[in-house]
Amino acid sequence: MQIILSRKGFDSSAGGIPSPIMPDGTLLPLPIPQADGPVKFSALKYSGMTLSGLIKQLGGKCWRSGCHLDPDIMPGLTVRSNDWQPSLGQYGAAQNHLSIEGVGAGDLFLFFSWFRQTEWYRENGKKQLRFIADAPDLHVIYGWLQIGQIISNPHLNPEALAFLGKHPHLQKAYDSNTIYLPADKLTLFGEGVSGADASGDITELPGAGCLSHLVTNQEQAGKALIKQAKDSFRPVRQLTVPGHKRTVWQLPECLWPEHSKKVLSYHRKPERWIEQGQTTILQSAFRGQEFVVQSKDNQAVRDWLISLLAE
Repeated sequence: MQIILSRKGFDSSAGGIPSPIMPDGTLLPLPIPQADGPVKFSALKYSGMTLSGLIKQLGGKCWRSGCHLDPDIMPGLTVRSNDWQPSLGQYGAAQNHLSIEGVGAGDLFLFFSWFRQTEWYRENGKKQLRFIADAPDLHVIYGWLQIGQIISNPHLNPEALAFLGKHPHLQKAYDSNTIYLPADKLTLFGEGVSGADASGDITELPGAGCLSHLVTNQEQAGKALIKQAKDSFRPVRQLTVPGHKRTVWQLPECLWPEHSKKVLSYHRKPERWIEQGQTTILQSAFRGQEFVVQSKDNQAVRDWLISLLAE
């Protein structure tokens, strides 16, 4: 199984602000603006509040815009049909890169984005949302999609794929246009698996979904420990090394170059990987959407994914 670390959502050029970590720790990834997007930010809601209103409160300038709701993995953002499925669209150079890397059924997208912690405050008696002034900028993994089916031109028929709703990749004729549909259930490597063809372990998790919070329940249970070491504590879903710029990452050891069958794409120059004490940190690429890696240690990848995806 290949893993694709997939950059999505607001960034410094598309949207201009981070996605919010809500005051209760909930991750709310914001889809990028698209002027002619089939869905407006005002049509999407979180906890009764429109995304357009939240973006405006946070200082974003695109709150009146349409958006590119992709990956579309949060069922509660808008009204869905009974047969709706999560999905991911890709096109152009990024899709060509996925094809060159041999990404296919069974491979796993892990979506990450730029996040910052927020807080509630009152202004003129009205409850408002704002970023905490000294909160760090973080790259955080917020969702996943394990590929069950890949549909590309000329088979992207909007009528046949009506269960995807107003998916942006069904509204325009993109170059190398492709849609990824999820497996029914997430399948990981079986116990003790070391070979690529070994049968998988079907989990109870769906093939695609969103991670609700930055800190998992298991991590939350260690609150006292977190308080003692808050400067160095790094939730498993946080890629960014504490105290560094958001593009400086610490990946699990099973994804380091020496443990990889295929080193993380766009990061195959050794100088990007820096040994620091007992760990290795990575200066991640400033650009690029899809970073593909395959480990030699399937059991370690399985253990990491279980801790990452467990709520």
